[in-house]
Amino acid sequence: MIMSSNIYRPVIYVRGYSRGQSTVEDTVNLPYYGFNLGSTKVRTGPDRTPELLIFESPLVRLLRDHDYKDHFVRVSGTRLDFINEPAPPKEMPLKSLVIFRYYDETSDEVGSGKRFKIEDLAGQLARIVEHVRKATGAGRVDLVAHSMGGLICRSLIQRKWGGGEARERIGRLFTFGTPHSGIEFQHVFRAGEVLRDFFGRYDADTFGPKRMREYLGFPKRHPRSRLKELGGRFPPWRVFCLIGTNAGDYDVAWGWSSRAAGSQSDGLVKIANAYVRGSSRSYIHRSHSGPYGIVNSEEGYQNLERFLFGDMRVRISLAGVEFDRRADAYADLKFVLLESEVALRGGAVHIHERREEHLSAENMTPAELEEKGETVHETFLMRNRRVEIPGGGAPPESRFLVRLRLIPKYTRSRLFRSDKIYAGDETLFETSVIVAVADAESGGSRRIKVWLDGRGEGEPHADEKIHGVEKKAQSYQVKLNTEGTGLTKAALRFDVQAHRIED
Repeated sequence: MIMSSNIYRPVIYVRGYSRGQSTVEDTVNLPYYGFNLGSTKVRTGPDRTPELLIFESPLVRLLRDHDYKDHFVRVSGTRLDFINEPAPPKEMPLKSLVIFRYYDETSDEVGSGKRFKIEDLAGQLARIVEHVRKATGAGRVDLVAHSMGGLICRSLIQRKWGGGEARERIGRLFTFGTPHSGIEFQHVFRAGEVLRDFFGRYDADTFGPKRMREYLGFPKRHPRSRLKELGGRFPPWRVFCLIGTNAGDYDVAWGWSSRAAGSQSDGLVKIANAYVRGSSRSYIHRSHSGPYGIVNSEEGYQNLERFLFGDMRVRISLAGVEFDRRADAYADLKFVLLESEVALRGGAVHIHERREEHLSAENMTPAELEEKGETVHETFLMRNRRVEIPGGGAPPESRFLVRLRLIPKYTRSRLFRSDKIYAGDETLFETSVIVAVADAESGGSRRIKVWLDGRGEGEPHADEKIHGVEKKAQSYQVKLNTEGTGLTKAALRFDVQAHRIED
């Protein structure tokens, strides 16, 4: 079932970095620059056992599920080449998927061997966007990028079109494993980072703070910690960042890359550097690339498809938290880890997963959680993925599972406590909630139902119509059962809003 065309825009795919010349040639040998690569295995369980799960590739799914038409484009000097087409087409279908083949010119075999700077590639991308907009009649184009490709896109929207043009010409930006704050090494490998940025061989200094400030349009003294900001030049809520948490399966350079990046990474990009501040994001247990890579994953595609084509966004937050200060161990409670998982009904994988064993759980003090709460995830729902309710009469609904777990970490005299006094307290709070969201019968409102038993059977514990979501986000809060836990109060807050560029 194909949705109406008014939610579709052309998509341009921008791939990541190829280091040496042999890697460039390998890239050029791939018609779709790797966007056509699928996967056959997924890690499951605490022992990370591989299981068979066929994912055809994001390319195949976009062509098959949404009727996109593929095009291959490169820029040669002043010429825009649509490969396998006699000339740049004056008319293109709205649902065009364009592969930006920017390494073709870098190839010694089919190009000049010249390697382009990020600023140059952003300029080339701008020319492609303008042609696609004109040929399709689309007001805006969506950008999908892996790794360094996301930095090319950011150079376009922040530097090349930083005067407001990007807001009018780019719809949404989705990045897989992009180093939005650069690529940093562990302390023992820090000398390699300094040499990389000093010599810039193969333009590897692209991932260092000096070059990033230049091609992102920041001042020379702009703090490294703020490189992940868009500088007010593009709305961050129109950006989605997919973050990998599996360093172990990234075996580039015989595993030395993942050793340098550290275990809190996808094997190349640190988790803390892989998002734009203020953007939507998901964490998935995939590596930067390879058989267990982030692009060629069902988890990645589920997030991509819903962000590009969804009609509703639901932000899920843990709110109204109060810790039980009467507990014997509370005085030694230093901080907590918040684990979170989100899975869609009928899906084979989690679309979001932050776990202690993956070193990706959110870390915060009890005071921070009580004062501010914590956003768990922002889920995007698609109209044509809603499921009919047995018995008929009710509108189709989207269902998803939210699982939360608070893990306490205790200290006394600045030492972690692991003695028997805290036996059984390794989980402070845990809950599994089923959420269903549907269009209400009339008026453009939404109906939200919540089951607190994690099964979604029988009558829901909460059932509410939410009005006004087409104009702005509307909040709905459900109290959680905290009896017998380390909390005295907690709630889940759902901020429901129409997913539109114009908001």
